[in-house]
Amino acid sequence: MQKRYRETLDDLVARGLFDDEPVPNSLAINSYLVLQGADDGSTDPYDLERFVQAQRPVYQQALSELRAGRKRSHWMWYIFPQLAGLGRSPTSREFSIRTLAEAEAYLRHPVLGPRLVECAEAVLAVEGRPALEIFGSPDDRKLRSCATLFALVSPPGSVFHRLLDRYFQGEPDARTPALLGLDGGRGR
Repeated sequence: MQKRYRETLDDLVARGLFDDEPVPNSLAINSYLVLQGADDGSTDPYDLERFVQAQRPVYQQALSELRAGRKRSHWMWYIFPQLAGLGRSPTSREFSIRTLAEAEAYLRHPVLGPRLVECAEAVLAVEGRPALEIFGSPDDRKLRSCATLFALVSPPGSVFHRLLDRYFQGEPDARTPALLGLDGGRGR
């Protein structure tokens, strides 16, 4: 059963989604219609709110670090999530994406989708530095697996495809599509 849930920008602000940070430009419209598929009547069947809560105190810092071309603090799990089964730490497991449907819902989310794209664009704006130099290891590999996952649910030419092209010679992470039972990782 599809559940329709209408939330205005004022509602998002009232819930504190933008505390201590500006409202993203892509959200500066009066209302959103968020479609979530949930049999239990939930408006958040994938518990995406866990990402919103984790990002709240660190998002602006993470974006600043990306724009400066060097990740210096710990936020990779919930800014650039990857598929469940790739990470072993409790934090990695808590902030993993379990299905392609959850990845699609993450991109449609009125806060998380625009933030993920904004961070990916910030990485693409870094000139002359490989992913290893920007993120360090193993976070460079996490970027690749995140880009692979979201490329699978995005049209060709998306920011995720461009990340793969620019930093990984167009080669997706092999484990992500394998864990999903797919043959390749280039997306739609």
